[in-house]
Amino acid sequence: MPTEYLSVKSKEGLAIPLLAATIIFVVVFFTLCRAADRQELADKTQTTQAQQVEQEAQSLYDAAKPRGDHS
Repeated sequence: MPTEYLSVKSKEGLAIPLLAATIIFVVVFFTLCRAADRQELADKTQTTQAQQVEQEAQSLYDAAKPRGDHS
C-alpha cells in the first residue's frame, strides 16, 4: 500500500499560498490590534470625561449649598 507523501514539486507549490496566507494573517492581526487600541483609548477618554463632569457637578453642588447646612 503506497503512502502518499507530498512530492518536492508540490511542496514548492505550497510556498506562495502559505506566504499569502501569512501576509493576510499578519495584516488582519495588526489591524485588529490597532482597532482594540483605539477602542481602549476611547474608553479611557470617556471615563476621564465622565469623572470630570462628576467632579464639576459635585463642586457646583457644594458651592450651591447654604453655608450653615451640614447635611
